[in-house]
Amino acid sequence: MSKSNGTFVGVLMALALCACGVAANKEEPPLTSMKLAVAVGKTGAPVEVRYEPTGTTQRGQPTTLKLAFVPQIEGAELEVEFPASDAVSIDSTVSRLSIAKTERDGVYRRALIVTPRLADSAELRVMVWIEAEGGRYFSIFTVPVGK
Repeated sequence: MSKSNGTFVGVLMALALCACGVAANKEEPPLTSMKLAVAVGKTGAPVEVRYEPTGTTQRGQPTTLKLAFVPQIEGAELEVEFPASDAVSIDSTVSRLSIAKTERDGVYRRALIVTPRLADSAELRVMVWIEAEGGRYFSIFTVPVGK
């Protein structure tokens, strides 16, 4: 085999490995296996926030957190923000989620890479707004990161 054919085969193998990695990352956990996030104070936004951590966490070590948002209202505008804090940094490039019009039984997912900064565990705050039926509703949820 010539050097150029060997290079071509190597590139194809690398692309195949990358494709397998992407396919594995797209696997989403079923909602029934995900934990339900707790609302801080009174729940205002009719949305379920579910989460599933992947791997273990340690202070200063990033981990992936899979999130699912399940609006209880169809046709609503949904906005989600993941603010960074002293306790948790968000290493993902996407710190917001915006859906113009939710669907019945819609599940909107986001994966975040988060790093506990002060201890092996921390809480990530998730701010959720939903606009429907002439009103705008707001809730803050906490998602544990770590032990």
